[in-house]
Amino acid sequence: MTHPDRRTFISHAFGAGALFAAAAPANAMTPGRVALPPKGHGAVLDEAYWGLVKESFPLSPGLVLMNAANLCPSPFVVQEAVFEWTRDVDADASFQNRAKFSSLQEASREAVARHIGADVEEIALTRNTSEGNNTVVSGLDLTAGDEVILWDQNHPTNSTSWDEQASVEGFEVRRISTPPASESPGELIDAFRSAMTSRTKVLAFSHVSNATGVRIPAAELCGLARSRGILTLLDGAQSCGALNMDMHAIGCDFYTASSHKWLMGPKEAGILYVRAETIDRLRASDVGVGWSRALEGGARKYESLGKETMLV
Repeated sequence: MTHPDRRTFISHAFGAGALFAAAAPANAMTPGRVALPPKGHGAVLDEAYWGLVKESFPLSPGLVLMNAANLCPSPFVVQEAVFEWTRDVDADASFQNRAKFSSLQEASREAVARHIGADVEEIALTRNTSEGNNTVVSGLDLTAGDEVILWDQNHPTNSTSWDEQASVEGFEVRRISTPPASESPGELIDAFRSAMTSRTKVLAFSHVSNATGVRIPAAELCGLARSRGILTLLDGAQSCGALNMDMHAIGCDFYTASSHKWLMGPKEAGILYVRAETIDRLRASDVGVGWSRALEGGARKYESLGKETMLV
């Protein structure tokens, strides 16, 4: 993965509306909202232009938000798409009117797949990273004698959730620390490598720590785990939208993310990626309307929760 330049980062942010509110209504972009200039255009170096970008967000005057790792505001274009579709379904809640949301949801799925370098059948649309993490934690067949290795900087939904599941299923949870001032990616990898045993079944870690900002070399670590038959859960809450992502290049089995952080997308919209070869190993923990159809659509079975995904 590479760090996107300033223009690319902003274009990703404004693209969040396309990811999770695909085919937004024609009037969702209010006249006067800023549009990104072509790549190489001189405006991208003009601070006046970036002032217009700032005006595309509903920020309080004089306020500078510094905690994007927790929650980012959505630009007007995203807000208006969400509001417009909500008004649409509230104005006509009939099955006939709501039928269009199936195709819109699939358009969002396709956009997400392109954005993170995955196949459409590997994508489930969730409510957030936490839901995706818990789907993986509760859906794997782990028993007494198995062990799960966690990074000690994981978010609670990729940490405490494993403890709770272990108390029911009887497997062991182990946590490892990485050097506080690593000199190379190899030092980070070595910390995980030395903890792996023949009993290790899952390796779960944050791509980027929300506590320290440390980024784990995910492709290298996932490759090491796969060579030993270990499944990998990569928590991408702090990487999706901030880094260029390619699931197939990284090689993780599971990847989770939210749209309300670096993507600056709508709230209550998230991503669960499940590698095609791993789908059969992960049970769906929630069953709702359309379950039988969802079983035929790859990772779609992990989002069968009635109407919660109707407007993502």
